[in-house]
Amino acid sequence: MQKSVVIDYLPECVQRYRPECAIVAVDVIRATTTAITAVASGRRCFPVPTIGAALDLAQELDRPLLAGESGGKMPDAFEMDNSPAQLVGRTDTHRPLVLVSSSGTKVIHEAAGCEAIYLACFRSYSVLPDYLDGRHARVAVIGAGSLGEFREEDQICCAWITAGLMRKGYIPENAETAELVSRWLDAPPVACLGSRSVDFLKRTGRNADLDFILAHIDDLHVTLVGDQRRHQGHCSFGVVRTPTLLKERRLLIDRVIGVDLQQPTLDVSHLFRSGGFGPLLLDDVIMFIEITEIVGGPHAKAAQQFRRKPGASGQRVRRGGKQLR
Repeated sequence: MQKSVVIDYLPECVQRYRPECAIVAVDVIRATTTAITAVASGRRCFPVPTIGAALDLAQELDRPLLAGESGGKMPDAFEMDNSPAQLVGRTDTHRPLVLVSSSGTKVIHEAAGCEAIYLACFRSYSVLPDYLDGRHARVAVIGAGSLGEFREEDQICCAWITAGLMRKGYIPENAETAELVSRWLDAPPVACLGSRSVDFLKRTGRNADLDFILAHIDDLHVTLVGDQRRHQGHCSFGVVRTPTLLKERRLLIDRVIGVDLQQPTLDVSHLFRSGGFGPLLLDDVIMFIEITEIVGGPHAKAAQQFRRKPGASGQRVRRGGKQLR
């Protein structure tokens, strides 16, 4: 079967790709960066398209953190801006994030009904092609856009992901996709500094977000997958499960891959360091794992399961349906 990939932008374009496409939503400044940062810290994340949808969903959740912007302004009822820099400094990771933005969360919402929904930003772009290959024959990489424009930061991220898929045999569906990859393939992240989105951050005193985005390039080797079954159609995002990757030999060289973090019970902030040990939460099983080569290779270091220390949590650790002694 021929595999293909297409780059497009703006929320209204997503309907072209239902239902057979897997959608990769990209809003580097700032929605997908905020959402990915949230889940990487162990926080559940629910992107929603409007302020009203955010307020409605908040009533179903326990002490949600309302975050976002509409038209560049934080709504009065919200606790924080659509800001990865603000979010990463918070310690209340047990509170689910309800996130709304002018464009990025609308792309995610429009992707409901597609084959699958993934999020990407500068932090996590390189791992996606490996995960998508073999799962989806057709992939649409969608930049959020703003005010009808395909902003440079999203063009760059979309091009990087698409180039990775093309290396795996995906064919660009049109000349525009191929041209975007050619233009931005070797561009550094700072090539986005001429973007009007960057200008907006600078004009409105949001330089911390720009600094955060440019300081965190390809540092999270995880794949965020949307669960469309939760909360009446609103997606909840978690990190892809490690057992699947282990089974399919999709763990990459010197990269620690995360897992479903919807109910984290440990500090996992160091999980995402490349080439090091970190605890992985596999439902109610915790593992230590260090990847030094493709899983199954002669130098792969296996995982060690261990029992949670007394007092760390009231949950019991299980393997294969039986409690560990």
